[in-house]
Amino acid sequence: MNLQSTIPYLGLENRKRLLLNMKISALLSIIMVFSTFANSYSQVEISLDVQNQPIIKVLDKIESETDLRFIFGSEIYNFQKLITVSVEKAKLNEVIKLIFENRLSYDLNQNVVLLKKSSQDQIVINTVQTKSELIVTKTNEEDIVQITVEGTVTDSKGNPLPGASVIESGTGNGTTTDFDGNFSLTVDEENPTLEVTFIGFIAQNVVVDGDSSVNIMLMDDIAGLDEIVLTGYGSQNKRDITSSIAVLDLEGVSEKANVDLGQLLQARAAGVRVVQNTGKPGASPQIFIRGISSLSGNTQPLYVIDGVVSYSTAAIDPNNIEDITVLKDASAAGIYGAAGASNGVVLITTKKGKAGTFKANVNTYTGSSQLINKIPLLSASQLDDYLNELNDTSVTYSAGVNNDWQDLLYQTAAQTGVNASVSGGSESGSFYVGLGYLNQEGIVRTSENKRYSLAINLDQEVNDWLSFGTHFTYTRSNIKSIPDDMGARYGGAISSALQTPPFQEIFDENGFYTVSAGGTGFGLENPLSYVYSTDNLNVINNMVADANFAIQLPYNLTFKSQIGIILSGNRFNSFRDPTLNGISAAYNGEGQYNTGETLRYIFDNTLNYDEIFDKHKLGVVIGSSISDENRISSAQTKRNFASETVRTLNTASENFSQSSDAGSWSLESYFARANYSYDDKYLLTASIRTDGSSRIAPDNRWGEFKTISAGWNLSNESFMDGVDFLQNLKLRAGYGETGNLPSALNAYANIVNVSVFPADATNLNPGRLPSTQAGNADLQWETSDQINVGLDFSVLDSRIYISADYYTKRTENMIFPSTLPKSTGFLTKVINLDGVIENTGFEFAINASLVNTSDFSWNSSLNMSFNDNIVMDIPEDEIIFSTRLQNLGGNLSITKNGIPIGSFWGLNAEGVDPQTGDMIFTDNNGDGTITPDDKQVIGNPMPDFTYGFVNEFSYKNFDLNVVIDGSYGNEIYNTGKQNLQSMRFSEQQSADVADRWRNPGDQTDMPRATLVDSNLNSFINTRWIEDGSYLRVRDISLSYNFGQNVVEKLSISGLRIYGNLKNWFTITNYSGYSPEVNRSLGGVDSVALTQGVDYGTYPQSKTFSVGLNVEF
Repeated sequence: MNLQSTIPYLGLENRKRLLLNMKISALLSIIMVFSTFANSYSQVEISLDVQNQPIIKVLDKIESETDLRFIFGSEIYNFQKLITVSVEKAKLNEVIKLIFENRLSYDLNQNVVLLKKSSQDQIVINTVQTKSELIVTKTNEEDIVQITVEGTVTDSKGNPLPGASVIESGTGNGTTTDFDGNFSLTVDEENPTLEVTFIGFIAQNVVVDGDSSVNIMLMDDIAGLDEIVLTGYGSQNKRDITSSIAVLDLEGVSEKANVDLGQLLQARAAGVRVVQNTGKPGASPQIFIRGISSLSGNTQPLYVIDGVVSYSTAAIDPNNIEDITVLKDASAAGIYGAAGASNGVVLITTKKGKAGTFKANVNTYTGSSQLINKIPLLSASQLDDYLNELNDTSVTYSAGVNNDWQDLLYQTAAQTGVNASVSGGSESGSFYVGLGYLNQEGIVRTSENKRYSLAINLDQEVNDWLSFGTHFTYTRSNIKSIPDDMGARYGGAISSALQTPPFQEIFDENGFYTVSAGGTGFGLENPLSYVYSTDNLNVINNMVADANFAIQLPYNLTFKSQIGIILSGNRFNSFRDPTLNGISAAYNGEGQYNTGETLRYIFDNTLNYDEIFDKHKLGVVIGSSISDENRISSAQTKRNFASETVRTLNTASENFSQSSDAGSWSLESYFARANYSYDDKYLLTASIRTDGSSRIAPDNRWGEFKTISAGWNLSNESFMDGVDFLQNLKLRAGYGETGNLPSALNAYANIVNVSVFPADATNLNPGRLPSTQAGNADLQWETSDQINVGLDFSVLDSRIYISADYYTKRTENMIFPSTLPKSTGFLTKVINLDGVIENTGFEFAINASLVNTSDFSWNSSLNMSFNDNIVMDIPEDEIIFSTRLQNLGGNLSITKNGIPIGSFWGLNAEGVDPQTGDMIFTDNNGDGTITPDDKQVIGNPMPDFTYGFVNEFSYKNFDLNVVIDGSYGNEIYNTGKQNLQSMRFSEQQSADVADRWRNPGDQTDMPRATLVDSNLNSFINTRWIEDGSYLRVRDISLSYNFGQNVVEKLSISGLRIYGNLKNWFTITNYSGYSPEVNRSLGGVDSVALTQGVDYGTYPQSKTFSVGLNVEF
């Protein structure tokens, strides 16, 4: 079949058809909910027509065409035996007799068929076993009353395990547990041994020893090799995985006070670094997988939400997430090609209903947040002393007024959240509806985030060959922000609260917020002016939705089609009040109104083939993907408002600026992957993907990305028999290629901007202006190739599972905006920079079930990740300087051969000259003069290693979870410290300045105060480099689950209360607010090039909350 001809480019007409298909699919999805519970297993009719097929395939066919599920032991019969069967609408017992020639019988528990051996002298009685039932069998001699064993199967926390298999050892006699974990089994022996198994738990043999009632607790299978793992456009059994994939354990996480995805990812996966670089309400974390691999392209992972490719998780309430899988190496992520897979892929599955009774859940919490720590500053008398020394005066500046600006700016902030959901389903369908509300005040006054969320998931099997599904997740956020992160010299409210002198008044004589200490010319625009005189509100809407259907075809083929929509829109309003701000009063107020919307369609079609024959297992997927994105934005600023109380732009008379922008891009892809396993020992996976993007020049538009990986299950080899101390030993190795796209939409084209320009104070005239960016018709894909070698194994009877990986990732054809000479008429040109970015690393994860008793359990996981980043082979004339610090010494960061991306560049300070009070800098070129030529690499923002440590304790009805993470070896450039210890300006300074040099002979590491810094004491040098290592107790959660006696009295099915601490304990030598910093200035100063710079960023907070979780 020619896929390219059957799946045309997604143009306008196709979009209309797709929208119509989505409406139809949505209607069908609503209708199918009403058939969710319309199943019965009492009258099963089976039709078969197979020739020379193994019995195992015949059973698979019955399962695919009915709701029946078979459980059996492989030793009771030869299930590879070839048979020929032809029946029409036969009953189950007739089919079983025909297939197994009366040698096997069965028990039927709901839809589960448990196959067992038959006795030739026994009359088989098939029945649905229930609690307290005795089964009477007949022999040729006399009636015998057998013993019935009853019991319950639970996990270590006492939660029932429905569907667990309970088999009398050495026989085919067995049953499964019901939805409450209960079972009843009639046995032949007085003291039988029961084999109890359940996916995700370690199998257990239980000796009944004369008891007719037993309670069986299964331990978590830390290895989880029977789990089904998402792999992108498909899934695999974990034991068959050949690449580096992390499956996150989110048990109980969604029942906490979670506000963003980063809190779910933190500390839970090796090689995944989560940076909470700001404490702003509504801000998203930055996530890096195996280092940074691009200079200016996308550095964040690709997200796939319920199968829909997305570049953001803003549409998801974390409380609606069921599980997260991270594809770390290229052999795993390569199936997504150039969609951004060079940075790893995060697969997110939202919650769905489960077969069984209707369930409702409410989780609500409330709490408060506060600043983690204050920055120590000079006291009033110390500040007077400093200012008099600096200005050669003798004045008491601080008389009468003593404002603690940090106390005035920060507050104890309230936080409230509630999530409610209803779900349910049967064997053929399920539904889930979740609602959420978050009211999160910021620790900086007036800042807040109000988020509303909705999630709807519907899945339905219409018949044995057709199924439908739809997923919808939506958030609306109303975010009030304050100006911060504005620059190294004046960083908005955060820096102002540190630098504004305490003797500066809050208001001046005109009622405006002060911009300097009255009469002295000292100081800044005080922080309360940023907070109260500027009103910023950003209303953001995000949605990810899809509709899909799957058709089961002959020959084990499955066709699936999915259309997804990603919608993001925002409306930003800003107003500077002329009655509170003297600067704004000069033009009678300033208002800004910006809007933007991005709409993307993605249309995926896949054909899957799965087959098992003898010792061979084969899985193949081929498919296509088409996506099309359109965006539009506009911005307008006006001045001279008629009144400060009416703030819409139509009441302002002066047009200050006006702009709009629109653009679109498309991506067309074709891919294939094959998984092969022989005898569960030898594993092979290979994939190929071809992408064509409109962002790349036509001659280079298409790129091809290949992957291959292999695995060897050594534990299944005969030579491992008798090696009891080691289980589940597997070797893995893989190679893969991925791509990355430029962030600009049309980096290869020469663009002309059509705009308007002020004609006078009220009028704008249209005009044309060439873009400052030159086109590049030779632009190509940025590509990465990665080699990964891994080892997995378990010890201590699979109670400890260890996974380790070594990798090398090389990025070439780096996309970068190179600076052009002014004579060209352009400023920049996006090019493929020669050279390589290489990330080499080692990572490991240990998961352990340390204690597991009836009253107490302790599960623990530890992961560590070592990564070495280095730049190689770029041209010497393309040394990249970035992160320009205004008024503080120029460019801070450098990227060149032999060092990591964005290393710090400056002078090396050796100490303070005790005679002059000036810094002594290293004279690297030996010319006797300190100049920019003496600059050197002075710091590395990349950590040597990161780690995560998660512990889960359970004692009776109490649960305690502790999440710890940290970073070691990274360095931070502290511009806040540079401002507070520069001793050049008449502003507040750090408390350490009290120990400055004053007289010849003073021994100190703090230089002199001077208005004229001719020695460059305060400019970029190692004084401002600090150790950014930290250990942070990220989360502590203590909960209590009420027992059944309380739950039953309240007529509910579950009740839980909990308390939660976030960010309460941090061990670090960093002197700033938080060691988690990172600043992106845009343009050349991308995320990659501005790592580890503290730029006056909104601080993180520590939070305490209490919550209640009720299940109905």
